[in-house]
Amino acid sequence: MKNTTTNYTINAAAKEIIITKKFEKAANVIGSNEYKDLVTLMKDFPEFSIKVKEIKKKKGKKTYNGLTIKEMRRFIESRSENELILFDKVVEIAKQKKGSYAITKKWFLNKYKEDYDKELEALKLGMEIDEIENELEDIEMDEVA
Repeated sequence: MKNTTTNYTINAAAKEIIITKKFEKAANVIGSNEYKDLVTLMKDFPEFSIKVKEIKKKKGKKTYNGLTIKEMRRFIESRSENELILFDKVVEIAKQKKGSYAITKKWFLNKYKEDYDKELEALKLGMEIDEIENELEDIEMDEVA
């Protein structure tokens, strides 16, 4: 048995009611429709446990935390004026569609992924060098004292 709005799924074999995170949050509000639905499910299936659906994540998937529109603009500004004009057009077109950030990000990564990854690696290496230098300074200060 499956709810047509996909807020929950009944797994009779495992004796589980699997709910979405969104449904769980809404069901925590006493008196809400989701709360009433969950109470009904618990009455109908008293021996079943409630589980929140886990979203499976791809292992080894590269993420780009901090890759905002502003960050994309900063990266492209260092390249050429024509590329910046093109980026602005992409952003404007994407704003008219659902999921504008995802559209812009996909375009950006399709066009600049290799170069952006190289810049990130260089920044990471620079930060590691700074950390090593700071550690060496601390060791020298300890030896002097």
